[in-house]
This record gives sequence, C-alpha cells and structure tokens, in this order.
Amino acid sequence: MPARARGPWARYIATVAATFSALFVGYMATIVALDKAGLLPPPALVNEICADEKLTWLRNNPPEAPNLLIVGSSLAWRGIDSQQFVQRVPAARPLNGGVCHAGIDQSTWVARYLIRHFPSVQSALLVVAPQDFTSCAQKPDQLFDPGTVDAYVFDRRWLYPFYITQFDPVSLARNAGHIADLRAAHGEVESLIMTRFGDGPLNAPGNRGLLYGPVKRLDASCFTALRSFALSLAEGGRHLFVTTAPLHPGWRERYDPSGELHQAFVAGVRAALAEVGTTSFWDGATVFGGEASEFTDAIHVNWPAAQRFTAELVRAFRDYRASSGARPLSQL
Repeated sequence: MPARARGPWARYIATVAATFSALFVGYMATIVALDKAGLLPPPALVNEICADEKLTWLRNNPPEAPNLLIVGSSLAWRGIDSQQFVQRVPAARPLNGGVCHAGIDQSTWVARYLIRHFPSVQSALLVVAPQDFTSCAQKPDQLFDPGTVDAYVFDRRWLYPFYITQFDPVSLARNAGHIADLRAAHGEVESLIMTRFGDGPLNAPGNRGLLYGPVKRLDASCFTALRSFALSLAEGGRHLFVTTAPLHPGWRERYDPSGELHQAFVAGVRAALAEVGTTSFWDGATVFGGEASEFTDAIHVNWPAAQRFTAELVRAFRDYRASSGARPLSQL
C-alpha cells in the first residue's frame, strides 16, 4: 500500500475501533447502572423475561436434592403451591421447574435438563392444558443452550459477561422498561416474585379478559413428546403424575361448549401414557371447575385458587402413590 494511502486507511480503522470501543463501554456502563438501580433484567438466555427470571432464581436459590419436580408451562409455575406438598406429603422436597410460554415438548425438554442436574428427583408432576399441545412440530424443543445455562445457573460464573454473549440491546431496553413499569405500579416486581420452591404466585385481578383464543387443532407430535418423556422417566425408575390445569368457564363456554375438545385432549393424554406403568393421570380441570373470579385470564388462576387446586391435587397425588405401590418419598 502506498505511504500516502496508509494514513487515511489507518485513520478509518482507528475511527471504527474507537467507535466500537465507545459503544462497548457505553453498553457495559448501562448494564452496571441498571444493576445498581435494581432494573437490570436477567441475561437473555431464553429471551423471555419470565423464563430468564426462573433461570436467575435457580442461580440464586440452588435447591437441595429435590425429589419432586413440578414441570410444565406457566400453568405449572403460576398454578401450583408447592408448600402444600411439603405439608401433606411426607419428606417431599419440591422444585417448581415450570417455564412460561413453553409448549409440552419444550417443557419436557427442560424437565430432562433439570433431572440431569438433580438426579435426586424421583417423581415428576406435569401440568398440562390443550394450549400446550398445538404447535410442537413448528418450533424447536430446546428452549436454551444447555452449556450457557450450565455456566450461568450451576457454575454461577460472573454475571456481566452473559450480557455480552447474549447481546440483545432491544430486549434489554424493553425488559428494563417493563420492570420499571411494574415497580412504579406495584412498588415491586410482583409478577416475577417466586416462592422458595420456584412457584410464581399471581395476585392480579382477572382484568386481562380471556386473552387466549380457540384451540383449533391438537398437534399429534405434542402427544408423541409427552409419551417420550413418560418413557424416559420410567427407564430411570421415576414416576410421572400428569394433571390437566383449570380453564376459565367463560373460555370453555365460548370455545368448547360441547366439551368435545377437552374429551379429545384427555383421550390423547391417556393414550400417550398408556402402558407406561409408572405414570398416572388426573383430570384436575374437571374436578376443580373454578369460578370466573378465580382466573386472571383463560388459563391462569390467582394464588388463592392455585392453593385450592393444589389441595385437591395433593390428595389425588397421595392416592395415586398409595394405589400404585410407589415407595414413599421419605425412602427415596
């Protein structure tokens, strides 16, 4: 390169390098400032703030040898009061591994991931609804990169580098604004608070309407994913208890007045679990019923209703274990 051309080219490279350096420093300064202000969202490991908050909760609250894993979508996260298992099932050590916005294939993938890290798990409770069984064939079942989450959750490596490797400034700004709005409205980020077991109580009034539309088609591949999960647990000597979740009576009246969808869904679940000896099914949606005032939308209940539902569920769970001859959790 001629000497006279080297000067402008060197200045260009220096300018680009200085610009990137300034942007990087500014980005990291923003991360630190948000952290100090209590507005820093979790790293975008899933890029769903509620799912990323669950991973952050696991990072900050490592459970000790859980033997009961509660899994599913936000139906499991929001709709189960794990404390009732502790009170009513001898020696139960529950972990709520429910992850928001997950289909059944993704929920069961997460469950397998957690069981690899917590081999003490001997029973799994899976909470399901028709909405979880609609699009398994159209999306990947792997919800996050296991190596990255291993480093973040279980190795507990330094926080800030994850905001570089999971770089998403748009998501960061959106989620920081969301946290700020929640804190301004409630004084705390109420919708992201979790119990010591990882449950996510909802105390909001039912002001979101039904929110969820009709379930037009149940995806056969979702039932295949359920059966694969049941078989994998059986091979490991673990028990699987599956329950349907409550559905808003208004949703049922509008979108399934004859009950045909529910019947087809229950039949599909039963068929997926057929001949897998270490499984049981309970139609909690039918047993529970539920008043419209107990729901925050079509598929989520407020915390008092979740406690009422869990009380019924625990009775069914105990009856199942007694009738199946499963060893008490205290012996596992």
